[in-house]
Amino acid sequence: MPMLKEFYPLRPVWLFFLFILTATASYSQPDIGYMELIEPTDGLSQPIELVSAPGDPAGRLFIVQKTGQIRIWTGTALLPTPFLDISGLVEDNGEQGLLSMAFHPQYASNGYFYVYYSANNGNITVARYQVSGNPDIANPVATPAAPWVSIAKPFDNHNGGHLQFRVEGGVPYLYFATGDGGSGNDPFNNAQNPASLLGKMLRINVDAPSPTVESWGRGLRNPFRWSFDRSTGDIWIADVGQGTREEIDFLPAATINPNFGWPCREGDLP
Repeated sequence: MPMLKEFYPLRPVWLFFLFILTATASYSQPDIGYMELIEPTDGLSQPIELVSAPGDPAGRLFIVQKTGQIRIWTGTALLPTPFLDISGLVEDNGEQGLLSMAFHPQYASNGYFYVYYSANNGNITVARYQVSGNPDIANPVATPAAPWVSIAKPFDNHNGGHLQFRVEGGVPYLYFATGDGGSGNDPFNNAQNPASLLGKMLRINVDAPSPTVESWGRGLRNPFRWSFDRSTGDIWIADVGQGTREEIDFLPAATINPNFGWPCREGDLP
């Protein structure tokens, strides 16, 4: 299957953005067709992701805080009580923390959602929670209590950190991408090792009687954020570079078991 990669040397990217900022500042504000930056609320601590729940009639926004809480913005106010607070389970040093959440496609009927975080022992963790009888507060204990995924890491950086669903043939697959385990140059070759879950794009059929982790792709360094195209199912992956390249990978929806090359290659460099 074809795989399109775009590679960006670090310095030219910064120069490009500096040019854009300078050029923009030299022109007067247009009368129409521009956006205004506003601050709807304060009181947040290290917000890292903004998510909406499928079928939510209230149109609430769920704000993931790296420190281990999920807050709700109603559109007019930030609710004082967190939707979920697992700060006691989360290590939020450096790149670690509560990094992502995703709602089950049938959240409106089953109340399930999933979180991706760094546990106190440093393990990459994926766990399922469920909303309580109060739609603004989740049950504080995971279901099941033991995390679905717990992946040991040799270092505290390169945690990956994004969850997203894609329904395939009626099956809800939860996808998530892990980093290579940290340090420099992937010293344990985790990203290319098929026996390791580090440096991989992984997925779980969450509705299976005994959900198991499947490897969907390998050779990633630190895919902190990525996304599916909502209309086509194609995937775009932002993989953080080490020193000379930042990588954006594009894959058609039908792609199976791609190899993104790390640590054999950084972007287009061997």
